[in-house]
Amino acid sequence: MTDDREPPRLAAANTDAEIARKRAADRVEYQLRELMANMLRVARGAGQPADIVHQAAQLMEAFDEHFKSAGHYPWNIGEMLSWRRQHDSLSDQADRMEASATDQIIAGALQVVASRLLNQRSQETKAGGDIEMGIRDRLDAREVRREARAAALPKRKPKGEGIHEAAQRAIDAIPYRPTRRR
Repeated sequence: MTDDREPPRLAAANTDAEIARKRAADRVEYQLRELMANMLRVARGAGQPADIVHQAAQLMEAFDEHFKSAGHYPWNIGEMLSWRRQHDSLSDQADRMEASATDQIIAGALQVVASRLLNQRSQETKAGGDIEMGIRDRLDAREVRREARAAALPKRKPKGEGIHEAAQRAIDAIPYRPTRRR
């Protein structure tokens, strides 16, 4: 099987046009993320609402710069806004489960916000279910972690009798003498 991909080139071999395209794409990604992060913060009651218009204008300038250098607008905006992390590098199963569950909770919360902004009750209800499922998955991950820790602990040998058994043995050792009542 042959590899039809172009071999990598040294950075010095990049043309000025390629460098300009890369810079424009990087600027679009930065401006897009900055605006989106601020809008999310504003929606939750923090952030800088007064900066939104300025950030949107900077994003539009970045889009124009990208169009001029690449001949088209960026097609990978979804990738630019991706917030999910890769969990493959986590070696512990419980860590992977917990990270995945946290992502599910966050995705559900983002969907709730979007649904409320557009008054989409059915979408909000579904997102609420996603959040609940993420919470259950997170609790399952904690149970897996607890079971793994318990399995890793050395088995304890009984230390002999406990205080209750010793007390009962002492009581049993007392000779029983019935007394007569008069």
